[in-house]
Amino acid sequence: MRPDDVHPWGRAAAATLALVAGLALSLTLAQAARSSGRASRQGTGVLTVTQQAVPPLVAAGAPLTYTLTLVNEGPTDLHATVTDTLPAHVVPPTDTTTLSGNRLVWQAVITTGGQWRRQVVVTVSRQMSGTVLVGYAGPLTNAVQVTTQEGPTAAVTLTTWAALTVERVHLPLLIREYPLYTNVLRNPGFEGIGRPLDNDYPNPDNWTQETFNGQTYNEIMTPEGWVTWWDEGGEYRRPEARVIPREPPYSEPPVRIYQGYYAAMYFTFYGRHDAGYYQRVTGLTPGASVYFYAHAHAWSCDDDEHDGYSCGNPENQGFRVGIDPHGGVNPWSAEVVWSERLSAPDVYRRIGPVWATVGPEGAVTVFVRSDVQWWPYKHSDAYWDNAALMVRQE
Repeated sequence: MRPDDVHPWGRAAAATLALVAGLALSLTLAQAARSSGRASRQGTGVLTVTQQAVPPLVAAGAPLTYTLTLVNEGPTDLHATVTDTLPAHVVPPTDTTTLSGNRLVWQAVITTGGQWRRQVVVTVSRQMSGTVLVGYAGPLTNAVQVTTQEGPTAAVTLTTWAALTVERVHLPLLIREYPLYTNVLRNPGFEGIGRPLDNDYPNPDNWTQETFNGQTYNEIMTPEGWVTWWDEGGEYRRPEARVIPREPPYSEPPVRIYQGYYAAMYFTFYGRHDAGYYQRVTGLTPGASVYFYAHAHAWSCDDDEHDGYSCGNPENQGFRVGIDPHGGVNPWSAEVVWSERLSAPDVYRRIGPVWATVGPEGAVTVFVRSDVQWWPYKHSDAYWDNAALMVRQE
């Protein structure tokens, strides 16, 4: 759990860091940090290099995703060597060869007018200090250098921030300085009921066929503990849904799993959708403070020419999370409190949180939702992972 998930000072600190980092790069906390470089040589073309980091403020032990994009805007093909020097305080990905000095190297051929893209997922390091697990806090600078046989070169650096995290502290007074919140969802990571949030092993029986209308559909496989819902009015269509594993093609860039072994996915093919999952949680204290968030990303594209990455208008598909503080299960009810609609193409981002007060029924229902707003693209996929309904424990 990130520090700003619980403590209001976490969000304030993030805003302050954004002001500082903004002197050197473009940083939007709600989306991603991004930097780009451009190099040219007469007669040999123009090379544009962009890197993006999500999230721009990360806690130790949590994933930090870098997306590297090279675009060849020149008249000739480019044969490039891409070197990514990772920050000193991260754990490199296990599925990529790491050279000395925390460096990753790729060879790429970028055709005229084409692009090359890679995703690198790392985690911020942490270590034990006595009985306390302390995470690194400070700047994280990722440096990308590109050279080509044809001449153009570029170097881009991007600095984000690691937030202070302290875990397993055996000092009750310190722990209770701020209110404690507990995640009360069943199957919050879509790994299966009774599995850890980020289970590391296959669990093929982690789905049901629960739907909001009580009917069974062969193409809808719902994560355990959740219910699939959708709108079939007007131009909207019933989606297909499944629980997906960290295995090809879902484990290949762009990676469809946020953390752990599984994530939840639903999609429409050449159709618009307004759909999601919900879960009703009972046994809560009336008047208790709760908040809800989840992580999501989209594949939204009208063709197969972008290697699984989104294309077109990134706002066409958007995400929201909601809470019905009275435990109702109607996603169209006026009782549901919704977060703002956010787009999240290709890279997971946190959706929410949205806050509520538990009603007199002692139950709430949480909803995740995505909608395709305008065009029925060929691919309109929604991926969800690691949700949390946090309840204040007095």
